[in-house]
Amino acid sequence: MTAWFLLVSLAFHIIQFRFILYPIHVNIQGKTFYAVAFEASRYSAIVQGTTGFFTMNVPFAERGPQITEQFLQEKDRALFASRKPYIFTPEIGKAFLYAVRNALGSLWIAIFYTLFVMAAVFHGFNGIWTVVARWGIIVTSRYLRLCQIVCYIGMFVMMAMGVSVIWNMYLL
Repeated sequence: MTAWFLLVSLAFHIIQFRFILYPIHVNIQGKTFYAVAFEASRYSAIVQGTTGFFTMNVPFAERGPQITEQFLQEKDRALFASRKPYIFTPEIGKAFLYAVRNALGSLWIAIFYTLFVMAAVFHGFNGIWTVVARWGIIVTSRYLRLCQIVCYIGMFVMMAMGVSVIWNMYLL
């Protein structure tokens, strides 16, 4: 059952972050930048702990460096005509970080990813246990029980780490 849930969840995840929320690639004055649209009310949570970014259409972020439409090439201006707030960064990794932080600001996305993480962790540790028990890697019942306890502890630790990241991002 978890395999089917993981398949659907992974498909949703790929569609969301590869096609819907994928950063926009633009050239500004000969330098490559990646732009991410975001919810303006989550600005401080999204950029927390990062540097080296520019913003566009964020009126309350006037202290930081801004990019205006005059810096954009003619072909790129149409992409940003909607007046939504954007964060620009020269690093693709930071752009994905901003996209994930923005997405996890939604309650439904946080709930979905909580279930996704829990299913993935259960599926993975259940698979480890199954391999150990079925393939005869451990044969005595005493060590099988010990392996089961280790798998439960690992499952709990991994779930706690994954879920805490999701809900810390939601609550910021």
